[in-house]
Amino acid sequence: MLKRAVLILFLVVILAGGVFAQAPISLSAGGGMILGGGLGNSHKGGPQDQTSKSTYLNFGFVGFFDMTYAEVSTSIIFGSGSWSASNNTWNGGGSFETTSISLGLLGKYPFFLNSSLAIFPALGLNYNICILHKENGYKSDKPFERSGFSLNIGGGLDYSFNESIYLRGLTLYNLGFPNKHDKDTADRYGLDVTLGHGFVLKVLIGFRF
Repeated sequence: MLKRAVLILFLVVILAGGVFAQAPISLSAGGGMILGGGLGNSHKGGPQDQTSKSTYLNFGFVGFFDMTYAEVSTSIIFGSGSWSASNNTWNGGGSFETTSISLGLLGKYPFFLNSSLAIFPALGLNYNICILHKENGYKSDKPFERSGFSLNIGGGLDYSFNESIYLRGLTLYNLGFPNKHDKDTADRYGLDVTLGHGFVLKVLIGFRF
């Protein structure tokens, strides 16, 4: 599924910037804030009918470089949430905190409604590098095992204040792929992994070159 997502994203970027392109390519860069939340990857099944799930909320700061039909970004994201798990004989739960660095590529196709406003559908892929993970107050010594890919689909708009400065808003649906920790847990206990999903909101200020 991840390979298909990478291929689709590659095709979107190529087609959007290729023979069907109607807007001239311009370069810009900027930054802003990100807010997200949803359900984390979960497990179920096994000989003891185990289930686990988690919810999270995060925020952070984004820097980006834009080429009209593609946006490359890097973010630092701070998150927190709660988890619960149970089987035939046990149930429990707790809280967690994370810090991660996210590297993203977003393909998009702008439609210009007037000289100031453009809207665009978007499809993107992020690699989220977990650099800190605390669970119930205890720091993990292997946070990188929780790093993984996520797929984003949605859209946004650009509002130009003038020829040089614009405001960008993005609303994306996020689908998280299993990371090494998810896969190791599933293999150890004979469980299935359910993909996590949620939302991503970005508010950015861009500066054209």
